[in-house]
Amino acid sequence: MVLPAVFDLLSELPLIIYVSDLKSNELLFLTRYAQKKLGSKVGELCYESIHGSDNPCSFCKSGELVDEQGRPSAAAAEIYNAKLDRWFAERSTVLAWQGRAARLTVAWDITDRIRSAQAPAPQDEYYAAVLKSMAEAALITDPKGRVLWLNPAAAKLTGWQPAAAKNQPLPEVFPLLNTLTRLPAANPVQKALQAGEVSRLGAHSTLLAKGGAEYQIAGSAAPIWDKRRHFLGALLVFRDITADYRRRTALKNREERFHGLFQRSLNAIALHEIICDARGTPYDYRFLAVNPAFEKMTGLNSKEIVGRQVSSVLPGLEQKWLDIYGEVALKGEPAEFEEYSAELDRHYIVRAYSPGRNQFVTVFQDITARKETGRPLARPCGARFPDGALQPPLFRAGGKAPRCPGVCTAFKLDYRRCERLKDN
Repeated sequence: MVLPAVFDLLSELPLIIYVSDLKSNELLFLTRYAQKKLGSKVGELCYESIHGSDNPCSFCKSGELVDEQGRPSAAAAEIYNAKLDRWFAERSTVLAWQGRAARLTVAWDITDRIRSAQAPAPQDEYYAAVLKSMAEAALITDPKGRVLWLNPAAAKLTGWQPAAAKNQPLPEVFPLLNTLTRLPAANPVQKALQAGEVSRLGAHSTLLAKGGAEYQIAGSAAPIWDKRRHFLGALLVFRDITADYRRRTALKNREERFHGLFQRSLNAIALHEIICDARGTPYDYRFLAVNPAFEKMTGLNSKEIVGRQVSSVLPGLEQKWLDIYGEVALKGEPAEFEEYSAELDRHYIVRAYSPGRNQFVTVFQDITARKETGRPLARPCGARFPDGALQPPLFRAGGKAPRCPGVCTAFKLDYRRCERLKDN
């Protein structure tokens, strides 16, 4: 058992001494100096109260304080405290505290030593020249997120001259909005500084330049470490993608409009991909997309057919359809024709065109009802059936007259349909 009184003897020394629960990170004890310096209290979480972080610290050594055999160990680190904007060297070990496994940490300020060794901007002539000559904008911050340096490309996009930007808070020089909501957007440098890892700009990031201009930008921020793993700040690299963003947005809007027309169209529409053999001869095609009108007209469910080949959906499909669609998909020449599908037992007017290589779109108009019910021409053509009558055999009393041998031109009735309906 370790008594708090032992630590009280050290309370007035310029050392931050605290004890935290090894598993929950709850603060169990702080010396008076630590409480005054950090503003922390017993019962708070150490990473929130001491480091001002929402999550456990990435540099936390608690997992290293007990070895594989469960024996206590010790760990040392030099860390940057964002809450205080100071550097500390700390030593930690495990101890028993009122029946709980706890972490004892002793930390002291080494900020002056660290900052005297830090370079506030690229000092090496070669690397400075590389950053200055980059087409992309580059900006460097200190561990607190203050601007230290920016290259000419960054100065042009932000509207800030390097001398004026130096030591300014990053949000002042690099204000970001979400393009869609117009609300302030998360800055990737902040995440890079807090988490110590690369962070990318969001897909809809707008930079508000000092002069009032707005740019769509893409980029990322990465933490900067020296060879001793001292955290020096962050490097932000970004570029103007305004023209590309507008093109992509316009394309997306067009696609959404066409998709809406596709979905709401009263005509049955389907997109397909032609499938050819080794000689380039079409032998099948695959459903890529169909609209609700297509489902209603054909009775085929999009969830069951999209991605499948027509040979597995309609195994009895006639070769003539493949021949026509193959010409459209491979040669890019549109077609319009009227056909009867024995597999679906329907009559269609079909319009087909190719939106891209090896693809074709079909627009169907079902004319089966017109074919079956018959519709007299405005002027009777005088055509007679084999028995000499003007009326089709199907509609005569008793239905015993000879069947129509071909196309009933006066009533636009197909012989096969006449035969089927008469038999029924």
